[in-house]
Amino acid sequence: MKLTIGNKLILGFGVILLALIINAVLTLSSSLKNSQLNNEIIESYNPAQNNLISLRQLLVDSKMLIKNWVYIERQDNTPDKLKLSKILKEDIPSFNIFDNFNLSGVLSCLSI
Repeated sequence: MKLTIGNKLILGFGVILLALIINAVLTLSSSLKNSQLNNEIIESYNPAQNNLISLRQLLVDSKMLIKNWVYIERQDNTPDKLKLSKILKEDIPSFNIFDNFNLSGVLSCLSI
């Protein structure tokens, strides 16, 4: 088959059109995968990060309250002692990451 100028132009535009269609399909596929990954990050990792930030703040607060308990306060049932007791008994266990850790030993040392 002899390729005329018209056939060569049609073949050339056909190859370019085929390349553009393949590029569009690959771009769409990549975009859908990125969208799914973005949704996974939003639904899984961001809440976990926020929980870790909250837990870190609770630990910093409890450390401060323990130091205050040991070095300053000698009375029972002061507001700081009650706040520490609440943090150790309710707030920290609510994170459910201490399932294998027994907080009762810590609480008994602090006589809460």
